[in-house]
Amino acid sequence: VFTLFYPAERQTHLYRYIYNNLSNENILYTDQNPYLIDDLKPSFYVSFLPNISKINDENNYKYKNISLIINDYDIYKSILEENLNCKKIYNSYPEKIIDLNKNWKKRNLNWFIVKCN
Repeated sequence: VFTLFYPAERQTHLYRYIYNNLSNENILYTDQNPYLIDDLKPSFYVSFLPNISKINDENNYKYKNISLIINDYDIYKSILEENLNCKKIYNSYPEKIIDLNKNWKKRNLNWFIVKCN
């Protein structure tokens, strides 16, 4: 019964977080555009969200005053390790659940938002 009331697609939870907490932020994404689901824009969900853009080159980017949406676990971990000014503010699944099965990290099931000041 619990799953009947919650969407199976975790991006909708991400959209809610962005709408409630990041409406006036500079938002970038690294690998996969979070506003697309299977290469389609779910206009019902994203029409009221702030604009986002893809980061050009994550290796040479200065992470200052941005919110960064990441879907790749390895990129997420490297950004946190290399940039002490960045902190995780959202993830769609608790990391302990993803750690239960190492293959889930490769499948990019979890969405992260990292805030860099």
